[in-house]
Amino acid sequence: EHIQAITSFDTQTFATAAENPLVLYLKDNLSEFGMKRAWRSTLHSYYHYPITTAIVRPLAEPHLVVGDQKNYHHLEDFGFITLGCGGGGKVDAPLAFVGGTSLERNPALDDLNLQGQVILSPGADVPANFPDQVAALGALGVLLISDDAQPIVSQFEMTGDMTKYQCPNEIPVFKITPSAAESILAQTGHTLAELSSPAEESFIQPLDIDASMSLELSQPTAVEIPNAVGFLGGYDMDYANELVVVFTTFDGLGLTPAGQDGIPASDAVSMAVFLESARIWQENNLDPRRSIIFVMWGGEYLEHSLDALLYDLWVVNRLNPEVPAAPVKPSLWVQVGPFGTENTSFQSLTPANGADPSLYNVFIDSANKAGLDITPSANSGKFIDTRLPSIYFWDENADLPENELNLDELQNIGETTCFTLIRLLREIKYTPMDSAVKEALSNALRMHTHK
Repeated sequence: EHIQAITSFDTQTFATAAENPLVLYLKDNLSEFGMKRAWRSTLHSYYHYPITTAIVRPLAEPHLVVGDQKNYHHLEDFGFITLGCGGGGKVDAPLAFVGGTSLERNPALDDLNLQGQVILSPGADVPANFPDQVAALGALGVLLISDDAQPIVSQFEMTGDMTKYQCPNEIPVFKITPSAAESILAQTGHTLAELSSPAEESFIQPLDIDASMSLELSQPTAVEIPNAVGFLGGYDMDYANELVVVFTTFDGLGLTPAGQDGIPASDAVSMAVFLESARIWQENNLDPRRSIIFVMWGGEYLEHSLDALLYDLWVVNRLNPEVPAAPVKPSLWVQVGPFGTENTSFQSLTPANGADPSLYNVFIDSANKAGLDITPSANSGKFIDTRLPSIYFWDENADLPENELNLDELQNIGETTCFTLIRLLREIKYTPMDSAVKEALSNALRMHTHK
């Protein structure tokens, strides 16, 4: 029911989040199921966080092909950069590797012949204005190899001084994954380790292979990001100041092909799980000992705006993990979804930066008791607030149309998530959930699902 409703909304033609039918739907359900407004400003409070930003959209799918063997995929293998000389363009040119430790300290590129080439370089070894420098020397495109720890995103968002996005020598600039770089170099007989070995002087290594890059971008437009935030305070004086942040992100602005025709079903599942959990807790009078906040964020890939949301929730609303005097202290970040295939693969992140790791342990224990196999993962490739102990569980192959979603599998995901969150919110000593309570919740969820 929730999945069908969420995927039916057109979310891209509304100027404000308050007018967005998806935001209204989420707000109405959060209110009906007993969640409180989580964002407050002066004397008013809201079920959404009002934030406007400027974005650019690809007018066609960004394109990267190197050699004969590989067609790389946007937001999986590479993302585009719009700062400085990064921008639109279409390029077919020879590829060359530029390296050397002197690049970071005192770029000495003037003696290198970059004219008419696409430049491949380790992103960690070059200065921030490297694309501008090589563009001025006649390079036609840049491929920057990202750090392993950095998820691949594109700079859809333009913030602050717009002059920093302007350049007389605009060229396509892509950030690529280390695995994409290795597959490119494998076609040339080189390896990344070989070319990245320390060398004092900057150097250029022709790779005897052509690279094709294409990027066409819209003009920047102002948008308000669709989102919904709901809060439920804990009733136990000893635990109410421990806040469990349950977060999911979705493409609410149509920045990806999957999101251009509405909310992808795999994203809608996560929001449906949130709403069903709130409904079940209310219908079964399950008041939490700990506090909880649901954050459903429609600004996927917009890192600057997400930082603004977190700052305002933590600092302006005084939900600050670094301020002991704050009335509520975030103690666990639970990131959910997307889901959607028959063979769901769940992974998790280990606790980050202190707080209370026992909440992480109870999550793993609860999930295992409910039949959910959690596999530890060093890096999810997704945004995690690493200031908190963090758990992220998702399906790696969730991008399926709605009619291919496995409803029985989704039922299991919903139940398991709901049960696990209840344990996180209610238990003191983290004993196994009473079987009668679990059966009653399971029956309630199944009855509602089959209506």
